[in-house]
Amino acid sequence: MVKRICLMGVSLTVVLVMTALSGAVSAQAALSLDCYEISEYHYLTKAGQYYDALCKDAAIGELNARYILATPEKATTGNLWCAKIDLKDANSNAQTDGYYTNSECKTVLTGSEENESDWTEVEVLKANNGAMTLPSWSVGGSFTGTSGAGELSNPSAKESISCTSGTNKGGTESSLKLGTFAIEFKGCTAEALGSKVKCNSEGDATEVILTVGTWHLVLKIYLNTDQRDMWFLVQPIAIKCTSLVTIEVKGNVLGEIYGLSSTKYGIVVNAPSGAQEITTFENDSGENVATGLESNLNKGSFSAATEESKENTIKTSTETELIN
Repeated sequence: MVKRICLMGVSLTVVLVMTALSGAVSAQAALSLDCYEISEYHYLTKAGQYYDALCKDAAIGELNARYILATPEKATTGNLWCAKIDLKDANSNAQTDGYYTNSECKTVLTGSEENESDWTEVEVLKANNGAMTLPSWSVGGSFTGTSGAGELSNPSAKESISCTSGTNKGGTESSLKLGTFAIEFKGCTAEALGSKVKCNSEGDATEVILTVGTWHLVLKIYLNTDQRDMWFLVQPIAIKCTSLVTIEVKGNVLGEIYGLSSTKYGIVVNAPSGAQEITTFENDSGENVATGLESNLNKGSFSAATEESKENTIKTSTETELIN
């Protein structure tokens, strides 16, 4: 629904209420695939695939960097977790750089089996492994905003809807952590029946798609960086693109929010290479919550959809800031 957090974005977004923010998964539940720092790094022995904490700068050769893409699956001691390595290196080559024999991370591989498993130990921020305080606004109020072009796509169904712009409005409830929104996407069309056709939500004007719902401020810990996101829970929506084509959308979507001034904030929802960029967040128990959109065509089966939206901003009615 919107490219960086908030309620704008020019794709359709339709989001179903998923799980309560104060989740109740066991603290021992696996965390998400992410970039983590190797515990007790040793060059060419116990190491990773990336030089940087975002896992963007790929190492030259193996076992000579401090960071690795992995999924922490079992807490070992303190903030250390035994993690399963993503079995592709930074250049998409199959590889195993594991230091331990299995998911217990107790027995070290030696001899010909050295670094031939997919298990290693990583450091996980305490906030990822325990209770945390979710972000909030310092002051409540209403907001209005605009969006640039955006697109909702379903790669497997080969369907997509594009909109050229959008406007939004909403407000904040007393907790300062959630509120309501209404987004009106404009200039919405789809490729159907071999040509471009106009689309609209049922009951709305031609090329207009209206979405309403609630939003929650949530948090994702990316190593030592707090990423504040907005989780959009949108009422299910049916979109008509001629009398022969109906696309339904459901689920939920995350967007990252960032400050431009004390009254203006940007939002980004990104889906590079056909995959949603932000798909999880941590609730106030420190557990990961998965998110996602789905769509169908003419009452068919639902399958995964993505949303990408550009140039989203909101302007608040009073000066405020994101805290925590």
